[in-house]
Amino acid sequence: MTYKLTDMYENPSNDPALELKVKVFNINYGKNASLMRSCQTLNGYSIYVAKIREYSRKLSRKAAVEHAIDYCIENDILKDFFLKERRAITMFSLYEYDYEGHMNLIREEGCEEGKNSEKEKVITNMLKNNCFPETISKLTGYSLNEIQIIQKHI
Repeated sequence: MTYKLTDMYENPSNDPALELKVKVFNINYGKNASLMRSCQTLNGYSIYVAKIREYSRKLSRKAAVEHAIDYCIENDILKDFFLKERRAITMFSLYEYDYEGHMNLIREEGCEEGKNSEKEKVITNMLKNNCFPETISKLTGYSLNEIQIIQKHI
């Protein structure tokens, strides 16, 4: 999959002054076999992550990480690295970036922004139609304070 920066522009251009293209590879275990064969470190990492996911189904996150490290050491997967950096890897793995969690947060924030934007529109329209703040509060359930703040900006 390839992403282009210009795909994100609000007003697309047919002739951008600068274009950034990023090629994304799926590095999950069992994907992109030729890439994994060409880079044993990346392959080892994908096995490690897959083991954490597998063990997490039955164990706590911390126990899953410990078992995944043990598995890799026992099976000579990045063994020297895991032996030398076990503590740091454990800490990183317990606090690593959570893509799904991040995407959920972005969606929640987007929904919240949409709700707030709609709330402002409703309150603004009601105020412009001569509704009293107390009436708006009673009809919409919005706090009188929220309504008064929006009223100041009209």
